[in-house]
Amino acid sequence: MCKFLQSETTDDLKSVPGIGEATERALNKLGVYTTYQLYAVYLSFKDKGTNDMKNEFWRYLSDAGIDSHRSSVVQCVTEKMSLLFPEL
Repeated sequence: MCKFLQSETTDDLKSVPGIGEATERALNKLGVYTTYQLYAVYLSFKDKGTNDMKNEFWRYLSDAGIDSHRSSVVQCVTEKMSLLFPEL
């Protein structure tokens, strides 16, 4: 995870630890094709008035049928967003 957090963001969803072929396909079905789009999904929960974006993101992935490595994806995206947007 340290390497991911320190690296530049790329379009490749599989650059996020925990995202493999199956998770990428599930996200693609939701219209999420890039890491930037995945970050946008996470950030969209701030606009919904929730104080717990992490749990909302967890539910989003769960509702999409993403079970394998979901914790890793949630943790990595949450940490990356905290680094990029400390005010969150």
